[in-house]
Amino acid sequence: MSPVAIERLLLKGPTTAELEKFVAANTFPLIEGSRLTFVWRGAADAVYLRHFIYGLSTGTAFERVEGTNFWHLTLELPDRSRVEYKLDIHRDGKNKWIQDPLNKNLAHDPFGANSVAQSHGYERPEWTFPDPEARLGSIEEMRFMKTPFGGSRRVSVYVPARFRPQRRYPLLMIHD
Repeated sequence: MSPVAIERLLLKGPTTAELEKFVAANTFPLIEGSRLTFVWRGAADAVYLRHFIYGLSTGTAFERVEGTNFWHLTLELPDRSRVEYKLDIHRDGKNKWIQDPLNKNLAHDPFGANSVAQSHGYERPEWTFPDPEARLGSIEEMRFMKTPFGGSRRVSVYVPARFRPQRRYPLLMIHD
């Protein structure tokens, strides 16, 4: 198996300028076959990838390039995989989970959004596309001022075609 781009870069003992050039020249996570490389640039005492991959620890530590604020982690994932994750940044005795600033691919849920990594060969499942034979519903925005999560929350509610507010329904699906 050939070395991934980050391994080739680190063998050179890169300067800060070379690390910045590497980040500017790539999209992240960097996909190379079954390996994905995640990168964090910033001050930290430790950085972890927080994910929900069955069979792997939920927190995997990044490595820092000595003398820099460049952190990296390479994982092997099966082809056609999709993973939601956050970066857990530890600094000055505190930690904060954040979306990956180098990855604009997001998935939204009722608690906010997660960064999304897709391994080589990933294709969006057919069932996620609109059915051309189904009647279109609509999405209505609602805002709850007080929530158990603290503060207000914006919620999108899917209203099916032919929905009648005066009729009782057994189930209402909420998607955010």
